[in-house]
Amino acid sequence: MEKHIKEILLSTKFEAIQDNGLIASAVLLLIVCKEGEYQVLFTKRSQRVAHHKGEIAFPGGTVDVHDPDLLHTALREGKEELGLRPQDVKVLGRLNDVSTSTTGFVIATYVATIPYPYSFQVNQDEIAGLFFVPLRLLRTQQLAFSPRCPEKETDRLGSPFRYQEEVIWGATARILQLFLDLIRPI
Repeated sequence: MEKHIKEILLSTKFEAIQDNGLIASAVLLLIVCKEGEYQVLFTKRSQRVAHHKGEIAFPGGTVDVHDPDLLHTALREGKEELGLRPQDVKVLGRLNDVSTSTTGFVIATYVATIPYPYSFQVNQDEIAGLFFVPLRLLRTQQLAFSPRCPEKETDRLGSPFRYQEEVIWGATARILQLFLDLIRPI
């Protein structure tokens, strides 16, 4: 499956959003082979972070002045948040950028794999926890649900997914949907 995902991503020209008014950031959409099946890793942000407290996200963050490019940003943030060693991250490709209208970010997404099991070193100041969602459930839309999060403006922010007790919504749900739309034929 990794080979097919990489081929799809390499054959699809990603669209970057060029807007100097937005804060540049980058995330890793990480896929692992866990319990004999491909799963996507999600983080739950801590209550100590400046933005998106308690929300479900992909590992990542904003560009630092020392980052030479967006991939470096994603890898640096993966190391800071989860203890990921850049040499363990196998980048398969990039998705279209996604912007957030309420917080003013533009997000570059790199789809990658890491070996599993992995010796995560979670930075608890930034991350409250991790969880994995089987890709087969995401691909068959078994997790999608129609009720909107009443306290959030999800009509503009993406249709949410529910997995166990967690709700994946907003930019994370939109990024996930972009990925799923690309790989659906596999």
